[in-house]
Amino acid sequence: MTLRYVLPVPPEPKADVAGATPHAWKPLPANPVLGLIDNGKTRARDLLLGVATLLEKQGLIDSHFILRKPTAAHTITMEDRVDLRARAHLIISAIGD
Repeated sequence: MTLRYVLPVPPEPKADVAGATPHAWKPLPANPVLGLIDNGKTRARDLLLGVATLLEKQGLIDSHFILRKPTAAHTITMEDRVDLRARAHLIISAIGD
């Protein structure tokens, strides 16, 4: 499997767009943790683990953890959201088919 990633953080904030909600980019800590949401679809976990492994090898994240949903149709619970926000500095939700 070959993965290519693009970090979406702009070097400088862009001009405000009318009607858009402003977003404040926060600097990542020295050892960022990646939270992964596996929606249960075929190969979603493989994709997430591939991304996490690549980011760890590049030294861009320190560690990762996975939250697995029972099925793609289920939403994560409020408790899961609180846990993700408390533990992770970055979060990726995968869809895979």
